[in-house]
Amino acid sequence: MDQWSQRSSGGPPNQMVSHLMSLDQPPNCNSGCPKDEAQYVMRQVTDTVRYAMCDAIAQRPSLWDPSREKVTTEGRKSLFGEVADLLNQQFVLQPPITIEEIEKHWKNLKDTFVKTRRKLTYDQQGCLIPPKWKFFNALMFLEVPINPEYLMKKRMHVTPILPHPQQSQPYEMYTGPASKKEKIDDSPPSDEFMEFCRSLYLPLKEVGYKDRVHWLKIQKAIRDIVYEAQLESVTKGPPDMR
Repeated sequence: MDQWSQRSSGGPPNQMVSHLMSLDQPPNCNSGCPKDEAQYVMRQVTDTVRYAMCDAIAQRPSLWDPSREKVTTEGRKSLFGEVADLLNQQFVLQPPITIEEIEKHWKNLKDTFVKTRRKLTYDQQGCLIPPKWKFFNALMFLEVPINPEYLMKKRMHVTPILPHPQQSQPYEMYTGPASKKEKIDDSPPSDEFMEFCRSLYLPLKEVGYKDRVHWLKIQKAIRDIVYEAQLESVTKGPPDMR
């Protein structure tokens, strides 16, 4: 039998043809073959890993501080790569966590922080009621005071609004949209007492973030001083607050 009749009768050459035809078919990944797109799928990681992720990103302000000079896309990738390397050194992650996963986890954490921040509530004494979200304190570094030089530089890029021809006085530079509190007509006016409380907001927040016990002691000390002053005003009459 010649070679041609061997191919027609289903001999070994037919097996070779079947093998060559199978190469044109897509691989069956259900059998456990690796998927290239797996590195873009955000896996569920433990809270410990996410806390470490927050700490690592907090040490790289260029990823979150708006007062810093804006980094390039390559620069952000490099910084997120440092975070990924750090987590892979601290934890046994199989497969190792990727830059894409870090970016997605960070976006979710930051978005949730912003939503939680908007829903903060206070008790009758004006003290913040701690939110239930476990990562809120770990992301308090996002509440950074804005650098005045950055604000001035940002305002200089705002296109000024030309005044009406009949107006001779200089116009004010646009400083951004008014907040929701400023839009409420019945909001209390700002005075020296309110300004003093606002001036303590960021320092007290920083203390509370670093040392919760110290923050509670400061609260108690302030309340004791206010209580003594109120008690004295009741016994001696109201002071002249004009």
